[in-house]
Amino acid sequence: MSDIFDAMHRAFFDQLFSLDEEARKAKAQLLREAGVPEEMIADLTRPGILPGMSFGGAKAVDVMNVVERVLFGQNAGSVLLRVKRPPFDEAGHIEIDVLEVGPPSEEPRREGEGEAADTQEP
Repeated sequence: MSDIFDAMHRAFFDQLFSLDEEARKAKAQLLREAGVPEEMIADLTRPGILPGMSFGGAKAVDVMNVVERVLFGQNAGSVLLRVKRPPFDEAGHIEIDVLEVGPPSEEPRREGEGEAADTQEP
C-alpha cells in the first residue's frame, strides 16, 4: 500500500508542496496584497528548490524527490538537507529543511542523467 502513496508523492510533488506555477502566482498575489515590494516578491516566488525552504508533512520518498530535483533538475553541484522526525508523529511524517544548494555542477548534463553510471576506471 505504501508504494501507491510513494508513487503519488513522486507524481504530485509540486502540487503537494505548492511549487507549481499556480501556487507561485497565488503566493505572489498574497504578497502584493500585503504590500511586499515587487523585487522581494520575485525572489520569494522563484521556481525551483532554494535554501531556506522547508517541507513539513513530507514522507521519506520526498527526500529522494528533493535531492533529484536539485541535483539533476536544477543541475546543482550539491545539496545540504536537514531531515528530522517531528516528535509524537505517529503517521511517519518527516520535515525536510533545505540548508544549502551548491553552485551548478561543472560537468554538463548528459542524456540519461540520473541513471546509475559505471564509475570504475580502466
